[in-house]
Amino acid sequence: MKLTQRGIKLSAFSASLLLISLAYLDLALGLLLLAVILTSLYDLLKLRALSKAIGKLVRLEPEKEEVRVEAGNEAVVRMEVESQVEVKLVEPYPFLSFKPESLTGRGSIALTIAPNLAGRYDIDELTAEITSPLGLFSTYVKIPFRLKVKAYPRLIRPLMEALKALQGLGFFGESEAISELVGEGIEYAWSKPYRLGDRMRRIDWKATARMNELYVKAFFVEGGSSTRIVYDVRVPGPVSLDSVSATMLSTVVQLARLSATLSFTVLSDEEVLSLERLEPREAIRTAIRYALRYVFKEPEEVFEYLEPLDPRLLRELRGIVEDERLKLLIEEELKEVKPLKLGAEEVFWISSLTHDLSLIAEASRSTRVYVLAIAKPWLDAKSLEEAYVMKKRFEKAIAWLDRAKVPVARDISKIPLILRY
Repeated sequence: MKLTQRGIKLSAFSASLLLISLAYLDLALGLLLLAVILTSLYDLLKLRALSKAIGKLVRLEPEKEEVRVEAGNEAVVRMEVESQVEVKLVEPYPFLSFKPESLTGRGSIALTIAPNLAGRYDIDELTAEITSPLGLFSTYVKIPFRLKVKAYPRLIRPLMEALKALQGLGFFGESEAISELVGEGIEYAWSKPYRLGDRMRRIDWKATARMNELYVKAFFVEGGSSTRIVYDVRVPGPVSLDSVSATMLSTVVQLARLSATLSFTVLSDEEVLSLERLEPREAIRTAIRYALRYVFKEPEEVFEYLEPLDPRLLRELRGIVEDERLKLLIEEELKEVKPLKLGAEEVFWISSLTHDLSLIAEASRSTRVYVLAIAKPWLDAKSLEEAYVMKKRFEKAIAWLDRAKVPVARDISKIPLILRY
């Protein structure tokens, strides 16, 4: 319990009254002081009784609630409150807010839930501040209220899009778009089902025997255009990493529908991992695998956030998570730190823009670079001062890229693809 502003003023008055009564030995002042002390004691005891009976004095409907929300978004729960005392709800959790914060009698309070980090949050009670009848004292009490929040990673939505895209790309990953990258050439791309007009000399006999139908080999065109994704995981924290991963996976899915091949680079403080000329299906699977690797401690954790899923999509995802070949591929890339080599006509660079931009500057001199910058990387800041510094640094990075005429967007849909194809 603590004194309110009114209680502090009354205490100061009482101290002055005590000094004056002692100085002048005035009986009337002494009796007045005694009355003030007894009144304050009554108010304090009344507050203690109210705090013990808070469960009966304050009722919330509903008494329990389950909420599902994507990290970075918000959900609102409306609660009906019936209170015999003035209740001021406090916010012990940074992702909870109330409007209005205080209420007496019957009314409605909106509880806004806005988590930035994915996870499960269980709350068994709400904290409220109540004031004594005379307003001299206040204390904090616990009001029974059970809230379960399941905050989904930002990655989940593009992950669902990626799995659906895989279902539409076919076994060997041939996209619907006809790309200039595949045609006459000498470098093998992949095998695809035979179509009327394909040359018989390009039959892939091994694939034909394995699949029990006719397959032909496809080759890359000499000097064809190429696209590279740079997945820049040099981020200030888990919120930015989730955002970067979601943007990267969404970008890969959209580009896989337009390109015959994608090259893929993961850029971190410790390593540079590069995979060259992946066909669409393999590009999406690789992007999923890397995103799961960075967002979750173990890729299998993703299944905790999946609602009842289409069996085909679930099998597809389990196949990616359990694919030993993909695991070995990543492990092989991790064995050796390589210099960053882009070697593409255009580069989509997904970044939080919180690190040195020299690599982007160097790349933009020799190739077309499109920067996909996540929103609000300062959400990972540990203090308001750090958030302010990060916000200013981000704004300076955006301004620098604008002066350098490097296109910057929040997602790939903002970049005019028609200029490239």
